[in-house]
Amino acid sequence: MQDDKEDVLLLRENPFELLLQYQPVFELIARRYACNGFYHFTQTDEVVQHVNEKVFTKIDQIREQFDGRVLVRTYLSAVCRKIVLEYIRKKGRREAFLAGYQVELEEPPAVYSLEYVIEEEFRRFDKVMLMFGSKRNKLWLLMKLLYRIGVDISDFERVDAGAAAMVTPEWISRFNEDSELKDREIYQLVFPFFLRFEVRLTHYDSLRKWFYLKVAHVINLMNGSPPRAAYAEDTLQILVEKYCDMVSLGGYIPLDENSLKNTKEVTEKKRGRRVRSRS
Repeated sequence: MQDDKEDVLLLRENPFELLLQYQPVFELIARRYACNGFYHFTQTDEVVQHVNEKVFTKIDQIREQFDGRVLVRTYLSAVCRKIVLEYIRKKGRREAFLAGYQVELEEPPAVYSLEYVIEEEFRRFDKVMLMFGSKRNKLWLLMKLLYRIGVDISDFERVDAGAAAMVTPEWISRFNEDSELKDREIYQLVFPFFLRFEVRLTHYDSLRKWFYLKVAHVINLMNGSPPRAAYAEDTLQILVEKYCDMVSLGGYIPLDENSLKNTKEVTEKKRGRRVRSRS
């Protein structure tokens, strides 16, 4: 999140620009209420639109009531949550949606920062990538190559340790430093590596088609059904770039199969205790 002084200045002088910057926060708040069963995921966009309409019509009042005793993100998160709760009460959505279901409801956090929003997306991305199983490392290597993120020998070793023996420092340097490389040339260069262990590959274009299909699958999974997000190829690339930056800086620890399994076990134990306490 940008410095709070900049947020305060925008709130005073250009509040509409500030609200545009906080759209991801509003979207996450609305999505978390959907996750907790207050309405269906298909209504998330409707809720966000409702929040925007309310905030835009009351922007002068919102600006006047801000006294600087809390961070702007705290203030706007609270405003958003209040509007969402009013929407739920007026529509009576919760009882209708939960009829016949027993779900575990948790109140969403009071404050959302942009860092929190991004980390949530990173975790969703990790879970999607884990679904590709043994092909995950191949997909990840091609993502880094085609998105010009930068690779090292470990990226190749995770795909196939034996084939990685052919990878030289000069080869990696070309991938990382030659800014003139086109996508087609990247596929041509990396094709011999995959040919070492994938006997069905006949042409570098088959590698391109495989990557295109898998990326489309990642986008579909990230967006969800019904849609919870609106990723496309360019926005997925931005997410991957930010993901790699945060991991390299130590600001995010990727999920793996073990950590995901432990998280599920803890969640199931909590749910079991709550069900027993109700009975």
